[in-house]
Amino acid sequence: MAEKRLILAMGSGHAGLHEGYTQAARHAVHDALSHSSLALFQSLKLDERQARTEVTIGVQQPDSIDEQAIISELATGEVSVTVRHGGLDVQETDGSPSRLVAAAAVAVFLTT
Repeated sequence: MAEKRLILAMGSGHAGLHEGYTQAARHAVHDALSHSSLALFQSLKLDERQARTEVTIGVQQPDSIDEQAIISELATGEVSVTVRHGGLDVQETDGSPSRLVAAAAVAVFLTT
């Protein structure tokens, strides 16, 4: 049996400095998922619990991400999270950090 990618969705999210990178990443995952529809599982009578989801997050401080918080955003199936250096820290005019920006790619695979 071959594994096939059914969905690839990308999004971005931001949070205030006090909210942290994990919150920005959660917003990015929500944004990515809002651009796709998982209706195909129901339409094709596929069991979404058998899906494997790969989430890739990009933020300026990868070690600050709570991967379990990201996994909890995705309700079903096997979920893995990879965090890489990326995203953007937006600065105020005085140079202090103001907003944290995260990027997310969400890929959903199913064995057929």
